[in-house]
This record gives sequence, structure tokens and C-alpha cells, in this order.
Amino acid sequence: MAIEDQDQPITELRIQYRGLEFVFNSNSSVSLESDDGAETMLAVVGYSRLDHGFEVQLEDDVRLQFLLTGEDAAELHIRPHIPVPLPGASRITIPFATVGGARTEQEAAGATLPVRYDSTTFLLAPPPRSVVNGSALRLPADVHSQTVRYTAMEADEEDAVTRWFSDRSLAIADQDYEAFVRNYIERGYVGWRSGRFNAASGTWDMREGSPQFREEILTATLAEAWRRDQYGQAFAEMRRAADRHADQIGLLSSAYLGNLRELKLRVQAADSATTRQLLTAAEQRDADLFRTDDLMTFALHRGSRALADAIIAFAAELDYRDLDLFQTVGLLQNAHMADPVSAEAERAFARFDSVIEKRILPAVIRIDEGFFLQSTPGQIDMLLSVRAGVILEHKGRRRGDAILIDVGRNLVVSALSLADQEGFLPRVLISAGGGFQSSDGAIGPEDLYPYLHDNPSYPHLVSLYDEIGPGTWMWTVATVSAIRVTDQQISFAVQAPVNRTHYLVVQGIPPFRSMQLFGLEWRNDPSFEAYARGRHYNPQTRSLLIKYTDTVPQRRVALNY
Repeated sequence: MAIEDQDQPITELRIQYRGLEFVFNSNSSVSLESDDGAETMLAVVGYSRLDHGFEVQLEDDVRLQFLLTGEDAAELHIRPHIPVPLPGASRITIPFATVGGARTEQEAAGATLPVRYDSTTFLLAPPPRSVVNGSALRLPADVHSQTVRYTAMEADEEDAVTRWFSDRSLAIADQDYEAFVRNYIERGYVGWRSGRFNAASGTWDMREGSPQFREEILTATLAEAWRRDQYGQAFAEMRRAADRHADQIGLLSSAYLGNLRELKLRVQAADSATTRQLLTAAEQRDADLFRTDDLMTFALHRGSRALADAIIAFAAELDYRDLDLFQTVGLLQNAHMADPVSAEAERAFARFDSVIEKRILPAVIRIDEGFFLQSTPGQIDMLLSVRAGVILEHKGRRRGDAILIDVGRNLVVSALSLADQEGFLPRVLISAGGGFQSSDGAIGPEDLYPYLHDNPSYPHLVSLYDEIGPGTWMWTVATVSAIRVTDQQISFAVQAPVNRTHYLVVQGIPPFRSMQLFGLEWRNDPSFEAYARGRHYNPQTRSLLIKYTDTVPQRRVALNY
């Protein structure tokens, strides 16, 4: 690695390494992009030598380190450091060029960039949520420290997964796997309730940045408390936190917290905006669309027929070989874990059944710390690795495929084994030489909980698509069963702990003549949330909102026509 033009004052600074050049001058430097698209170039204010590299100092106290690592210093790490989140900054851009006969091997922006130099192919691999093209790296600006890797590609070992797992010596028994996940969730729950929770401000301590309120933590806390019969005290704590941060509450926690009439308008507006955004992505064939969890569930219940048709058309023509690993795992989540809802969508996603063998298993590596999914060679995004493990384990059980079950469970257990006492994991691991070399950032158990839990009391959508049609659904924490639809009546059973208040949203129901609720004919009341229980139906929006508590564990609800 060489640095040029070192004389003071600095007018130009160049760093070169194996076909890449980073130039810092009045026309080329690191820049910050704001939320509105404006770009600000950061001038160089200095540089210093480090062990095995250099550090470039920029305006706003932003620093950019270039470090040689690994055996024989054969790998370049580029690390931008942003001391505090810069107001309004959404992206940090690092320009570069190829020199000395090097050439890039693809033009489109993506998750990695192959560079051919001196008869060797190198891979320029940015961290998660980043893109790279032939002239610039674009990284998120809300991360304090992250790593870009530039390393020679190694030849993949053929079918290593089959060799590792074929004799089942690495199998994890059902009860051991369930206990491991349960113990991890327990650590997270203790942190949500006490270790990380700041009752006075209604926020939680984070490993990066200042304490935050997050609806995801509140909801996971209430779901676990509900399951453990600790709901009363937990609800009081979470209710106070929610009241302090009312502008950050949405549909997710509404089945516990209520305020449905006001919230429903906000949810409808947000759903309309999301529908437009997803429809644009589908029409433009943007594969990041498939990173959306429960994509078809949203489209056919809360979105639009046009959105559903556009997703199905895109899925029908998609070439999975063009996807990066984040898009691939998202695609598999939608193909194998989510309800496709319609037979048409099920057919469109069924064609991706072989993606696991062709894209996921070849990306699994074995290092001293266990088994992980590489997002790019030598780089492990921990959330992605866990999600892939959950998908493989689920698909393996569906197929009766022992290898998929074992690989999936090992991916999950290997990642969770690196958690601290409150369930935090490294956000990204850099692996080299059979072990992990360094890590960046942290992710909390709240980010993993939606993929790991088997909690029936976590808020969930109950589809009425088959019984009534598109746009009909319930949002609840209760167990809803025995849905029956005739010309005279729509009815369903609600099962929940006795004398415990929760809320149901039932959307898309045609206007009805009367309603049986709690064993009685129950009148409509816009002020229903002011009472112990009740309901309100709006025929214009076809929204039925229910505040539910009962003295028996299960009872039928009936809408009469």
C-alpha cells in the first residue's frame, strides 16, 4: 500500500493498493448524502500512519482508515469512522478508481464488486446495507464503525456442507435446539424488562448510540410477559413507555395497547405509502423488493391487487442467480416461511425450491466459532446467518431432510453462542484463517426475536382471504380458529386468557345487521375503548375494532346478515 503527495499543506492525497486508487483532493473525496439527496464533500484535514496502514482525517471529525490485515498483510480493510450520527446524513460515499491495468468485472451496482488485477480476481465487499459500483462505495451513515474488505477470491471447496453433515455427527436434538433458543430469548427478555430498560424515559440502552424507544422491544416484551403470566406488571411499564413515545406506536403493538380508532387512520395512510413504494419496486424489477418480510401477505391483505399482480409477475420471471445473499434470503423467507395466500403466488414462488442448494449451502463456512453464512467471502452478517438458519431448519422439517435441519440449527446455535449476557451479537464478523478476525457493531435480541420465537401470543395477522377474499384480515394476539362464513353469518372462535384485555382489528368485513360478542348481542359504540370491553364498526372503511376481555377462555364471535 502506498501513499503519495505527503507534503504539507495537503492539496492531494492518493492511496493505492493492488489495482485500486483512492484520491483525496478538491474534486474527489468522501462525501455525505442527506435525506433530501444533497451531497457534501468532506475536505481532507490531515493523515497519520498506523500500524499496517494509514488514517485519513476529514472534516466533521470523520476518519477513514486503510489497514492491511491477514496472513502476509494480503487483505485491505477500509474503515470509515463517524464519531456521532451526523444530522440528516443518510449515506457516506467513498470514491475510488482502478489503476495499473485493473478492471472491474461488472457494471451494475450491487453488494460486491469483482476486480481483476495482475491475473488475480479480488473482491471489494462493503458491509450490510451498502452498494458498490465501478467508481464508488456507498455506505449507511448511521453506523459508527464499519468495514469494507478488499481481498483475493479463493476457490470454493466443492460440496463441503454434505461432507460436514452427511454422518449426522453434528446433529442437534430437538429438545437441545429448543432449549438453546429459549435460553437466548430469556436473556433478551431479562434485558428488556430490567437490565436495559430506563423506566423514567421509556427507553432501552443500546450497544451503539444513545438509549432508544423501539416498538419492537415493547411488543416482544409484552408477548413474552403474556406467555409467562407476568403480563400485569409488564403492561403497566410498557403502557407508560408507549405514552411517552406515542408517535412511534403503530399496528404492531396495537393488539396489546389499543387506541385503535386513532391508530387505524395512521396505519391506513402508512399502508398506502408502503403499497406505492413496493409497487414501484416491483414494476422497476428491483430485487430488494423480496427483502420485505411477508410480502404477499401484505400485498393481498393490506396492499392492492395491482401490487400482488406485479409481485407475482416479477417472481415468475426472476433469475435468482442475479440476486445477492440478502435478496436471496429474503426471497426464501417469502417462498418458504410466509403464507403465499393465493394459489397463483404459491406457484410463482415454488420455482425457487432449489435456491437453497444452489445459493445458500455453498455460502456456508465452518470456522473455529462454528457454522455461518457468508454474505460475501470472509464477511458474516449475523442477522442474515440466523435468518438463513431458521429457513433451512424449517424447510428441512417440511421436506424430512436431515442435512437441512442440521445445517440450519448449527447456523442458529453458532450465532447465538456469541451473544453476551443481554443477547447482543456482533452485527458483522470478519473471518480469516479459520476463525473470526474482527467484528463491527451489534444487534440486539429484539432484531432476532421475530425470526426465532414460537410464541402464539405475538401479534399476528389472521387471513380471511380464503373465506371472504382480498383485503380481509384480523390483527390479534389471541388464537382465532373455526372461521365459518355463510350467507347469513361470519363467525370465529377467540381463545385467550380469562380477564385479560387485548384488542382485535378485523378489516374488510362487509356491513352486518347485528353482532354476537361475549355471548350477548353487542351494540356499536365509537367510545368502546372507554369501557372494559366493546366494539365499533365503520362501514365506510369496513373496519371492526374490538376491545376484548372475557370470563371464559374461549367464545365465538358472530356477525349476522
